[in-house]
Amino acid sequence: MHHGVLSFTLLFLLLFLGACTGGETATPLLINEAPPAAPQAAPVTLSLTPLVADTQVGQTLTVDVSAAVQSNADWQLIRADAKDNLSQVLTRQEKGFSIKATAAGLSQVEFQVSAAGMASSAMLYVAISAPDNQAPVAANKALTTDSNTPVSVDLASLISDPESDSLSIQSLLQTAERFSLDGFVLTFTPAGFVGTDAASYVVEDARGALAVAQVVVSSSDATVQISNTAPTAKDYQLAMDSAEVLTIDLAALGLIADTDGDSLSLSLYGGNARAAVDGLSIRYTPAGFVGTEELVYVVSDNQGGSAIATIRLLVSDNTPANTQPLAGDLNLNFSLAQVQASASQAIDISAIVSDADGDELTLSSLYGNLNPALISSALTIDYHASADTANDSLVYVISDGRGGLAQGTINIAIANTAPTAQAISASVDPYAGGSIGIDLSLYTSDSDGDTLTLSHLDSPTTPSTLSASGLMLTFTPNGYVGTQSLRYEVSDGQKSATNLLTLVSASTASLSANDINLAAIAMDAGQQSIDVSAYVSNSSGRSMRLVSVSGAGFGTTALSASPLTFYYTPSDISYGDETLTYRITDDEGHFAEADISLTLDPPADPLISSLTLSYAGTVTATLSCSDCDHPTNSSYQFEVDGLPVSGSGNQYSPQGTDKDQRIGVIATVRNRYCNADNTGVNGGNACRFERGQTIIETAYPSSVTSSLRAHATLKSDGTVLCWGNSANGGDCSVIQSDLVDVASIARTDWAFAALKNDGTVEVWGNTLYGGDNSAGAKALRVDVAQIYGNEVAFAAVKNDGTVVTWGNVGDGGNSASVQSSLTDVEHISASARAFAALKGDASVISWGNALYGGDSSAVSASLVSVKQTQATLFAFAALKYDGTVVAWGDASNGGDASAVQPQLINVAAIYPNWRAFAAVKADGSVVTWGNSLYGGDSSSVSAQLTNVVSIAHTTHAYAALKADATVVTWGAASIGGNSAAVQAQLINVKSIASTQGAFAAIKDDGSVVTWGSAAAGGDSSAVQTELTNVVSITGNEGAFAALKADGSVVTWGNAVDGGDSSAVAGQLVAVEKLYANSRSFVALKEDGCLISWGDATRGGDSSAIQSQTLSATTVYTELAMP
Repeated sequence: MHHGVLSFTLLFLLLFLGACTGGETATPLLINEAPPAAPQAAPVTLSLTPLVADTQVGQTLTVDVSAAVQSNADWQLIRADAKDNLSQVLTRQEKGFSIKATAAGLSQVEFQVSAAGMASSAMLYVAISAPDNQAPVAANKALTTDSNTPVSVDLASLISDPESDSLSIQSLLQTAERFSLDGFVLTFTPAGFVGTDAASYVVEDARGALAVAQVVVSSSDATVQISNTAPTAKDYQLAMDSAEVLTIDLAALGLIADTDGDSLSLSLYGGNARAAVDGLSIRYTPAGFVGTEELVYVVSDNQGGSAIATIRLLVSDNTPANTQPLAGDLNLNFSLAQVQASASQAIDISAIVSDADGDELTLSSLYGNLNPALISSALTIDYHASADTANDSLVYVISDGRGGLAQGTINIAIANTAPTAQAISASVDPYAGGSIGIDLSLYTSDSDGDTLTLSHLDSPTTPSTLSASGLMLTFTPNGYVGTQSLRYEVSDGQKSATNLLTLVSASTASLSANDINLAAIAMDAGQQSIDVSAYVSNSSGRSMRLVSVSGAGFGTTALSASPLTFYYTPSDISYGDETLTYRITDDEGHFAEADISLTLDPPADPLISSLTLSYAGTVTATLSCSDCDHPTNSSYQFEVDGLPVSGSGNQYSPQGTDKDQRIGVIATVRNRYCNADNTGVNGGNACRFERGQTIIETAYPSSVTSSLRAHATLKSDGTVLCWGNSANGGDCSVIQSDLVDVASIARTDWAFAALKNDGTVEVWGNTLYGGDNSAGAKALRVDVAQIYGNEVAFAAVKNDGTVVTWGNVGDGGNSASVQSSLTDVEHISASARAFAALKGDASVISWGNALYGGDSSAVSASLVSVKQTQATLFAFAALKYDGTVVAWGDASNGGDASAVQPQLINVAAIYPNWRAFAAVKADGSVVTWGNSLYGGDSSSVSAQLTNVVSIAHTTHAYAALKADATVVTWGAASIGGNSAAVQAQLINVKSIASTQGAFAAIKDDGSVVTWGSAAAGGDSSAVQTELTNVVSITGNEGAFAALKADGSVVTWGNAVDGGDSSAVAGQLVAVEKLYANSRSFVALKEDGCLISWGDATRGGDSSAIQSQTLSATTVYTELAMP
C-alpha cells in the first residue's frame, strides 16, 4: 500500500488526441483499424483520451481505462505495451491492466481498445518517484471564463512538498496550445474557443520526485446569446476508508441540476484511474490508496451549456485498528504592516491537531490556498502572504503515519482599513508665471497609520505639467488656460483611496466694451475702416483684439491686421439701420462685447425726364432719366389700343391693323439694384423704379393717287405727300400746309385735287389742266362731296348735287353751257377730254370736247333711265336699266353702236378700252363696237364668247374671262389680242390684269400666264419660277408688279417702267397694296412704309418725301405713373 497523495489526470497530447471539449470532437489514432462496419441506424463511435498516474519505484499500479474511453458500444482492452524501461506491464484484463514501476521518471504505456471492429489507441503517462523521497503534491484546478477573456492561475498556490524540497514546473502537457506558462503563472487564452479544455502540469522537487495535476477550463460563448440555461455543478468533499468502493450519485446528492430539464452527461478529469463515470454517478475505487484525491467533473446539457466543479476525497486506512487524528480550524489575522515587513509567515498547527493513540502527526498536503504555502516542518506551514489577497483559505491534511488522516481549514485575513482622500481645488493665474504646489498629505489620511504612497495621478492637459515628489505635487500651466479635473489615488499597499484634483488656470483680468453710434454711410460707399479702440478697455493693461463682428445684414465684415480695427463693406444692394455686435478678447479667457449702430442711406429715386415714341415702320421708344441704370435695366411694355403686345426691347413692329390704333408704351426705368421684376438684386431692398407712359397715333400712307407722271399719297392723318414730275403735280410744297384733313384725292394727267373733310378743295399741278389754285377758283370749290378728273380738267359734285368744273376750258373745264342742268348729280364719268354726269333722275348731261363725247344732244332723248355710264378715250356708252345701251361721241371710236344696236339688249356690263366697247349680256354673250383695230370687232371669236363673267383690256385688245375659267382674246394681236401661244395654259384662271400692250392671268393655284407685247410685259419667262402664290397683279404702260400671298413682289416687263425692281427688292416684303402711274409703281407695306420704283422722273423715286411718309402724333404722356 502506498501512503501519500496521488493524482490521476487526463493528458491532452498533440501527438495523439484532441482535448475533450464541448465544442470539438477528438480524433483518435487508429491502430490496426478494422474495416468499417456496415451502415446502421446509430454509427459506432470510439475515441480515447490519455491517462496519467503517479507512483513510486517498485510499486504495482492497477489501471482502469474506463475513464479514458468514450464509446456507444461494448468495448474491450486488446493491448497494453510499455514504451520505455521505467515500467513493466504485468497483466491485462478486459477493462484495464497492471504495471510495475521499475525506475524513477515519466514512463509511457500505450494501450489499445476495440469496439465493433474499430480500434483506437492512447497513452498512459506515469510519474514515478524514488521510494526514499516523498513526492510533491500538485492540486487540480477548475476555472471558468468566456471565449473572449483570458484567465490565469498561480500554480505556486497549488503545489507543495511534504519534505519542504524546492519545486519547479517540469513540463506542461496540452494539445491546442491555448495554455502558456510564465514562471509559475499559467494563462489560458480562449481566442474564441467554446467548450472544455485542459492542460496537465508536472511538478518536480529538487531530488527528482514528480507529481502531476490538471487545470481544467470551461469556456462559454461570449458572442452568441442562446435560449438555454446552463446546468449547475457544486463542489463536494467527504472522507472514506481505503477499503471501500464509493459511488457518488451527483443528481441524488443535488450536486448537479438543469432548470430546462435537459438531458445531462458527465466528463471526468483526475482520479488516477481509480475513478470512472457511470451515467450521472462517479464510481471511486481506492484500491489500497490512502491520501487525498481531487476529481474535476464537467456536466453538460448537450445544448451548449456546461458547468464545472471539484470533488475532494480524504481516503484513510482504518486497518489495523487505528483512531483517526483530529485536525481543527484556525482563523488568523495579519496586519498590513506585518505583511509588508515580511511576506513569509510561519503557521504552527500543533495546537489544533491531536491523535488519541499518541501517534506522531505530520503534515501531508496543502490545498485550496490562493497564495503560495509550503510545508516547512512536521506541523509548520510557511505561508507567503500578499497585500493583494485580503482573504485566503488553506486546507491542510495531517497523517498519523498509520493510515489515519484528518484535515482542517486555516482562514487567513489581512486586517486593514482603507485610507481616505479629499477632493482638492487649486487655482493659478497662467499669465503671472510660476507654479503652484499641492501637498497631498494635507488631504489624505490612514487610520491604521500605514504609510501612504501616490499610486495614480492623471496626466494634465498639455502644455501644462503636473509632477510629483512623494505626496508633493507641482502644477505648472505653461500657458494652458482652462479647468481640468484629474483623478489622484493614494495606497497603503493594499487598499487605496481616490478623489478629484481640480486645477483652474485662468486670468484675473476684466474687459469692458461700449456701444458705438456711427454717422450715416452711403450704401455704395465701399469698404469702411472702423476702429473700436476708443470704446474698449482692459483692467490689466494688457493688449486686446477683436474676435468677431457679427449681425451685418446689409453688408459684410472682416477683421483687419490692426487688432482693434475691422472693415465694414456695404453689400450695395440694401439700405437701412444696421446693428453690429463686436466682441473683444485679451486671449486670457476673457471676452466683452457691445453694439455698433449705423445707417446706410438709400439710393435716389429714378426720374424719367423724357419719353417719346417715333414711328418709322417700327415704333421706337426713346427716353432719358436720372439716377437710373439706363438702358441696361430699362424695360418697355408696348400696347395697342390699351392691350399689351410683345415688343423687342424699345421697339415694336406693328402687325396687321395695329398702325390704325393708338400705340403706347409703358417704360420702366430702374436703378442698378433692381431685377427685371422690380425685386431687389440678391434680395436687397434698394430697388427703386419709375414708370412712364406715352401714346401716339401713327400717320402712314394709306392710299396713292397717280397722275401721268407723278404720285400723291394720302396719309392716315389726312395729310398729303407728292412726288414725281412737278409739271404733272409732283410738287405740292406750295400748299403743303393746307394739305391737312384731306378725305380723298382726284387727278388729271397733269394735276391733283384734294378734297378735305370740310368740303373744300386744294389743287396743285399744271394750272391749265386743273392745277389752278387761285383765290377765285378756290372760292367756288366749297361744300364738295366728290371730285372727278379727265386728262386735263376736274368736275366736282357738291353736296347739293350741283357741279363745279375747272381745268382746260374746251375739254370739260368749263361747264357753263350745261350749268343749269347740272343739278342733282350723283356720278360723273370722264373720257379723255369730256364729262358725262348721271343725275338722280337717271338722265345724263355731258360737256367738254364734242370729239370726245362732250355733246350728247343727238341722243339726249334716249339718255333716260340710265343705270351707269362708261367711256373710251373718245366716246361714252350708257347702260340703261332695261339692259339697252346708248352710245355717243367719236363714231369710229365707240360713239356709234348702231351696227350692233339690235344686239344691245339684256346687257349686264360694259367694258371700254381706248377706242372700243365690249358689252357682256346677261346670258354671258358679248357684243362689241368701235374701232375694229382696238377690238371693236369680235366676230372672229363670237362663237367662243359665251358664259363670259368679266373682260380685261389693253389699249387695243380684250381678254374675256369665262365662267369655266378659260380666256378668249381678240383685238390687236401683237398687244394681247392673240393668246394662241398660251391658250392651253389659260385654264383655271381667276383674274386678268393688263398693261397697255399685254395681259397677265392669275390662275387658281397662284401661278401666272402672260401674253401680248413682250416689251410691255407679255413675256414673264425670266421670273416665271417666282410667280407662285400670286394674289393680285398691277400694270402700267409697259410693266407688271405681282403681289404674292407672303407680301413679296415680283416684277417684269419694261425695266424703265418698273419691270426691274432689283434696286428695292430687299424692301418689297410685307406689302399690302400696289399702285402705278404710266411708268412707275408704288407699294404700301404692312408697317406703313412706302416704296417706289420705275422711271425716276415719273414717280419712281420717292426719296424726297421718304422721311415724311411715316410720322406720329403724341396724344398722351405721363412721366411718373402712380
